[in-house]
Amino acid sequence: MLPLILAAAVVCQFPQAEIDAAYKDRASFSQADQYYIRYISTSPATDEMREDVTLIMKSEIPSSSRAVLLDRQIPELVKKTETLYRIDLRDLQWDVADYATVTGRDPYGLYDNKLIVSAQSLIVRLNDTTQSDSHYLLLYGKKNVPKTQQDFEKFWHIELRGKQAEHQRFGWVETKHNVNVFGRRFVTHFDSEDGSYWRTDDVKRVINGQNPLDAPDGKFKKDGSEAIKQIPKVSIAKKSRGALQVYGLFNDKNERIENAANDLVKDSTEALGRADVCNKASCTSCHTLGMKLPNSNGVADKLAKGEELRADSRDKKEDLESFHLTDAIRQLKIDNENYALAMKACNGLDTETNAAKFLAVLKDFRQPLDLKRAAHETNSTEEELVNAIGLANAVKIDLGSDVAGLAHGDVCPREQFEGKFRQLLGVLKAHREAR
Repeated sequence: MLPLILAAAVVCQFPQAEIDAAYKDRASFSQADQYYIRYISTSPATDEMREDVTLIMKSEIPSSSRAVLLDRQIPELVKKTETLYRIDLRDLQWDVADYATVTGRDPYGLYDNKLIVSAQSLIVRLNDTTQSDSHYLLLYGKKNVPKTQQDFEKFWHIELRGKQAEHQRFGWVETKHNVNVFGRRFVTHFDSEDGSYWRTDDVKRVINGQNPLDAPDGKFKKDGSEAIKQIPKVSIAKKSRGALQVYGLFNDKNERIENAANDLVKDSTEALGRADVCNKASCTSCHTLGMKLPNSNGVADKLAKGEELRADSRDKKEDLESFHLTDAIRQLKIDNENYALAMKACNGLDTETNAAKFLAVLKDFRQPLDLKRAAHETNSTEEELVNAIGLANAVKIDLGSDVAGLAHGDVCPREQFEGKFRQLLGVLKAHREAR
C-alpha cells in the first residue's frame, strides 16, 4: 500500500481515484516494464471538450512518434476508468529522459515522477514549437533534433543527388498559392526510403533572381521553405497501411525555424492565435486533407501559351520537362489517401474533421479561465478555490492579480494561471488541511 499512500500525499489536478488507478495498473507490470509506463489523463478537459481532446490525443501522440506499428502508439484506456490512458514509451520510440524533459516543463501533472500528465496540455506543448522543442525531442531524440534543412532531410533519408534522383524528382511552380503572401512558390517531390517527401521554396517578391517561374531548375534565391515528410503507419487492428505527416520550417539560410515571417506565408486558421505560420500547429490545422493540391502550374501554363523551355542541353531540357510536366496530382492524391487511412486508424475521423477538432482543442486551451474552469482544473470546488485564494491573501502569498481576480468573478489568462498553478495547488492543500 505504500505507493498509494505516497500518491495520496501529492497535490495535483487529477482525481484521487485516477491516481490510485494509475499506480495499481502500473503495479501489474514487471519492475523492468514499469520504467517505461506512463499515463495521460483527459479529466482536466472540460466536459464539453473532453471527447475532442481524447480523439486528438489519439492522433497527436502517434504524430510525434517515428514508430511504424500504429496500434501500439495509440493511448490505451485503463480498465475501470473513463479518462485515464496508458502509453509505453518503448512502443512510441520515446527516450525516457526526453519524455521526462518534456513533462518536466509542464506545470500540470502528477509531480512525484510525472506519472500522469494532462492530455490537452501535452497536445498544446507538442504543437507550439515556438515555446518548446517537446515535439522534436520525442520525435527525433535529443541527439538527432535537426538544426537545418539538410539535417532534416538526412534524418528522413531523402535522396537528393545523382542522376537517378534527378529523374525521380518532380513538382511545379505555384503562381496563385493562398498560403504564400506573394502567391509564388516552387514545389518539389523527393523520393525517400519510407514515404513521400514534399518541399516548398517560397519567395516574398520577384526581384534580383527570386522568380521561381524564371528558374525552372529551382536555382533561385528563396526566402524560406516548408517540408512535409510522410511517415508510414501500419495498423493490424484496422488492416490498413497509411502515413501521418511531420513538418519542418526553414529560413533562407536553410536553418530550422519555428515561426515563419508573416510577410512570406500566413496561417489563415490562426492555430496559435496569430497569422504567423508556426510549426507544427499551423501545419496540422492548414493541411486538412494532407497535401495541398496545386492551383496552378506556372511552367506548364507558359508552355501551353507557346513559350519555349530553354536549357543548355537536350538532357537538361528533358529533365526539366520531366519535372514540370509529370502528373503531380496523382502522387498528391495517393499521399492524401495514405494520410486519411492513418488518421482513421488513429481515431476514426476523416482528416478534415480531425483538423477542425484539433484547432478547437488548441483554441479552447488558450481561452482565459473563469472560476468554474479554474476549479475544475485544480480538482476543487468553486467555493474551495475562492477560500484558498482568500487564504493566500491572508498569509501574504502572492498569486498575482489575475489569479486572485478569479474570486471576484474575473477571468484569468492561461499564461498567468499556469505561472501560479503550483502555488495555487499548494494553497488549496493548506486550506483543506486547515478545515
